[in-house]
Amino acid sequence: MQHVLTVSESNRLKGFLILLVILGHMGSIPLMTLFLLYSFHVSSFLFLPFLFNEDRLSWDNMLKILRRYYIPYVIFFLIAFVIYTIMIESNFSVVAVIQSLIIGTSSSLKSSIGFSLYWYFPTLISLLFLIMLYNSYHDRGKNIMMFIMIGTHLFMPVLAIETLQMTPFYLFAGVYLFGLGLLIKYIYRHLAWRKVPLVVYVLALAGLLYLAYGSSYNLAKSIVPDIVHEPYLFILHDVIMVVGFFTVVKISHYFSFLEQAGKYSIAIYTIHPFVIQLFNKLLMNDSIVIDIVKFILVALSTYIIVLILYKTPIYRYLYPR
Repeated sequence: MQHVLTVSESNRLKGFLILLVILGHMGSIPLMTLFLLYSFHVSSFLFLPFLFNEDRLSWDNMLKILRRYYIPYVIFFLIAFVIYTIMIESNFSVVAVIQSLIIGTSSSLKSSIGFSLYWYFPTLISLLFLIMLYNSYHDRGKNIMMFIMIGTHLFMPVLAIETLQMTPFYLFAGVYLFGLGLLIKYIYRHLAWRKVPLVVYVLALAGLLYLAYGSSYNLAKSIVPDIVHEPYLFILHDVIMVVGFFTVVKISHYFSFLEQAGKYSIAIYTIHPFVIQLFNKLLMNDSIVIDIVKFILVALSTYIIVLILYKTPIYRYLYPR
């Protein structure tokens, strides 16, 4: 019997993940905690479409994806760019800005708008196009594409990261995650992963993260480990993303109140960086208590702003369906 992701489960998971995303973007978070989060929380967001997207590649579906995700990406890219340019009082190259907008990789965005987090949108678009292309094939075509994606996944780390960072729409990240997304889809639908207690997932993930960051092997030193020179890290990197996904799925099951936040996860994602900057100016003392208070205030304030926006006509222009 196949397990299918329900809307409620999806929104609950997105609500939990968007809290982790906000936590990861808090300026005062310890660097090691940031590395631990980025090992699985954003990739978990990107694995979600594998569980519910059955669309095939067509002009209508492509336009639907571009309308839903590229429009907010462009709008908030431009807002961030204007604010960043005013703050640093510098001249800019129109060509470089357009190039950054199209490429959408973390390094190109960092140079243009001061932070790199909006890379999620181009990557998601690339990944959705790949999923729809995969869905368009029959079994033989799907198998061929799957082997191509797996082969690319294995070969990609050999390439220079500077080369990968220049792929339009952050395509390399989408290709890199594609094979793992198919694996997660199979496990989710066909294996009895739900019967495994939460504590087993948490302990497994904690142990894997320790191997990656708490020993002589340090995953933090490489965005994509090289399978030739660091095969241990390469495998560990993939396993952490898969185990991390099922861990957060299990955890999110116990936080039903986050389902509402999950419905507005895209809006929360686009707005929270500006709210973080505001509270960084208002609460500048460095202490654990202040950091916790700041995190709660950022999360609640962003959610309230989104709810207010949702009641206005502006919302459907910022986040068209």
